[in-house]
Order: sequence, then structure tokens, then C-alpha cells
Amino acid sequence: MSATFPSSIPTSSANGSALPALVMADTSNKILNYARRHFALCGTARIATGNRPSARGGGTFMAMKLYDAGISPFCARNRVQISAKGLEHKIEIVPRPPIDQFRTIVVTGKVPALDTRTGLILVESDTIAHYIEDRFPATSLRGKSPESDARIRLICRILDLYFFTGIGILTFQRRSGVIQDDRVAEGLALIDNGMGWIEAHLDGAGYAVDGRLTLADCALATGLFFTFTTEFFGVSAFAGHDRLRGYYEAVLQSDPHCARGNAQIATAMAERMQNQQTP
Repeated sequence: MSATFPSSIPTSSANGSALPALVMADTSNKILNYARRHFALCGTARIATGNRPSARGGGTFMAMKLYDAGISPFCARNRVQISAKGLEHKIEIVPRPPIDQFRTIVVTGKVPALDTRTGLILVESDTIAHYIEDRFPATSLRGKSPESDARIRLICRILDLYFFTGIGILTFQRRSGVIQDDRVAEGLALIDNGMGWIEAHLDGAGYAVDGRLTLADCALATGLFFTFTTEFFGVSAFAGHDRLRGYYEAVLQSDPHCARGNAQIATAMAERMQNQQTP
């Protein structure tokens, strides 16, 4: 099946009002066009994004269930992991139900959430990732040594604590319509520092650690999709981070699981922007 991408949307901001001059005009189309370019960047390594895998339990085995949101980078890292380990028939990936219903299943209401079918429901993508590695050790995405495994965990930790904290600050500023220069500067600094620290721990342009796909790539290759956020404030996140840019472009072109994860985010983002514009 060929992957498809939504068509364009009307030119306006999400709420129909003008955004501050600091923010790029025509916000919705800027995001859509970025998602479209990114979808194309995944190239021939991309896997079709249209259908979610269907898990089928064999014998007495009951498939686990991962509650998912297509646009979430945290869900994406678990989807990439499941794909890379060939677990599509052991872990069913399903959309999160309406929030009130979902909170009767997962009290925090957060995704990703993994129903392990043992009476335990896990939240937090990193916790889920390590549970999956423990439960299904074949095709390990951990490091080859204690040192490389520590680097994998460190890259994921820096990404979450610094990069995504900065992305969150800038996203709130963009959506609020009121720009606070000190908060924008704080967000940009967190992103820049986080990317620099991650860059220092990369092996090379191919994969982050050990020259093969690991949990670091599951998180990093999908997380860096959101570097577009800084462009609304006139800054390229990759400025001064050529090594990280080279890694990102290389892993999307060479690894089908990372490419698929990014294509799914791009498609979900475009669909959300279209839905916001539909009367």
C-alpha cells in the first residue's frame, strides 16, 4: 500500500486571527508545508503509513495494547521500537479513545500507555520502551556494553529534559498569541544546549550509538522532527549543529523504521491542521 498525504488547507491561523509579527504568517500552511517536505524527506525507506498493525494473539497469548496518538513524538518512539523488533502482532497499536473514557483505563489520561495484559498498565515512553526490551529481548535495541547503554539512556534523557522542554515553551508561546521575549529566549537556549549535548554523544552520521538502531534512534529520529518549532521565531534549530543534522538526514534515508515513524507524525500533523480548519 502506498503512503498518502493530506491535501492543502486554507491559509489562516488556527483561530482565524493574526499572530504576532514575530511568528511566521499563515501558521497552518507553514506547518502543513513543513510536514509535506518532511514526508518526502523520508524517501524510499518510508513504509506505508495508512494502516495500523493488527495484533493477533496465538494460543493462550493475548496481545498487549499500546494507546497511541499519531502526532506525539513520545508515542512515535515506541511505535518505531515495536516495528524494529517485529512485534506488530504481539503489541496492538490503537488510537487513544475519548479522554473521559480513556481516564477510566489510564488514570493519568496520558499517551503512550501500554496495557501489558498482566493487570499492569504503564505510562511514560521510556518506561514502556525498557519494559518491551525486558519482555521481548530478541532484536535488542539496547547498547552492546554498559557504556553504550548508558549513552543511549543519556541521549534520551537530554532529549526529554532539555530539547522537549524548550519545544514545549515555544509551542505555548506560538499558540498563546502573546510573545514573551524572555520565555522565547529560554526555550531557544534549552533546545540549542540540548542539541549540542546530544551531538557530543553521537557515534557518527549513521546511527546514534553502536552503529545500529537502538532506543536512542527511536527517540532522537522522531523527536528531531519538531525542530520546525524554532522557525516560527526566525531561528534554525540546526544552526551550529551540522553533525546532528547529518545524523538526522542519514537515519531517515537509511532506516525504514525511523522513516515510517516520521512519516506517521507528518501525516498526523497535516490531518490535525486540516481538521482545525474544517467548519
